[in-house]
Amino acid sequence: MPQILSVSRRTDIPAFYGAWFVNRLKAGHVFVRQPYSGKMLRVSLGPQDLSAIVFWSKNYAPFLPQLETIEQSTKNLFFHFTITANRELELNVPDHREAVRDYRYLAKRYGHERLIWRYDPICITDKLSFDLHEERFVGCMELLKGSAKQCIVSFVQPYKRALSNLCTYTDHSFVELTTTMKGEYAERLAARAEQ
Repeated sequence: MPQILSVSRRTDIPAFYGAWFVNRLKAGHVFVRQPYSGKMLRVSLGPQDLSAIVFWSKNYAPFLPQLETIEQSTKNLFFHFTITANRELELNVPDHREAVRDYRYLAKRYGHERLIWRYDPICITDKLSFDLHEERFVGCMELLKGSAKQCIVSFVQPYKRALSNLCTYTDHSFVELTTTMKGEYAERLAARAEQ
């Protein structure tokens, strides 16, 4: 029975491992370590076993040359594309204007219904207020006008690794939000998008 392949929430394969992924498609399978049991699973990547592939990335630029080869396995490609314009927290992602260019290219090639813009995670710090996030959200939205039809937002979860990375790589201090505040902020973004 054909499966939907998610590529990948564990690491950014389109940004860093596109050639490896194409080689796995050509081989017709990939081994994946089960995160809880540690067992290695063999996953078929044969065209008969793929109904669709969903990609997740913050940087599709290195991946774009691979698309024609990937389309030989399935034409049903979908893209989650994270664009936040928060270079001070995400030091190695492309400038949001470059990312928007790639988003628009994918939307033109596959249709906007196959892309989801993700503005996430929203991380509020002592130097990055929600008002600034809202301004950047609107700026991205204006650049994506006509190409993006839906957007998913989420708020950073203050788990240990996220807080450690924030301290290690930036001079920001994390600001904890209540569930009520998150709801209010999400409604503000939705209202701006509706306009």
